[in-house]
Amino acid sequence: MVVTSDPISQGFIPFLVALDEPRYAIAMARTASPTRPSLLAALSGAIVIISVFLPWYAITIGPVGSPDTLSGWDATGWSKIAIIGATLCAVCACAIAGDIHRTITLHGPVRKILATTGLIAGLICCAALIYRGLIPPQTSRGLARQLGLGLGVASSIIMVLNTSRQWALAFPDRAHRQLRARRPVRRRIAR
Repeated sequence: MVVTSDPISQGFIPFLVALDEPRYAIAMARTASPTRPSLLAALSGAIVIISVFLPWYAITIGPVGSPDTLSGWDATGWSKIAIIGATLCAVCACAIAGDIHRTITLHGPVRKILATTGLIAGLICCAALIYRGLIPPQTSRGLARQLGLGLGVASSIIMVLNTSRQWALAFPDRAHRQLRARRPVRRRIAR
């Protein structure tokens, strides 16, 4: 006769395993690459910076000899806010990507501060571009929106989505309520 200390062979099945272990946050869905949100945020920040110098408005009514298009830099001061926000967001995203690839070493609080700063800067940039897309400058009679403004708004939205993903990856230790242990289902055996 073989004696084992296995609980299953002794006649009962433990349904609560490791009750004394700490419970952590529920695992989030991971992207294929942990650096993808950071790299996309940096790339879309660069596109926003380039789009500020592209034509934002086309003049449909104006005097002879006036320029046909206005870039965002020439048309409004909101574009300067968008450049500052996009630059700050791209720098924060590059620093986080460097930390993920272990090129630079960031401590946990610094990474969280960079992720939060990048998200806030991206939101400010996106708000400035959407505001100028919806409400053109005051002296804008006869202005039509151009490709540069649309490209800037689209890439700023992509930048905000990716900085929010990298922010969520920087804060995985949110407290969740503890799950109750499930009781075993007893099945009756037909005789």
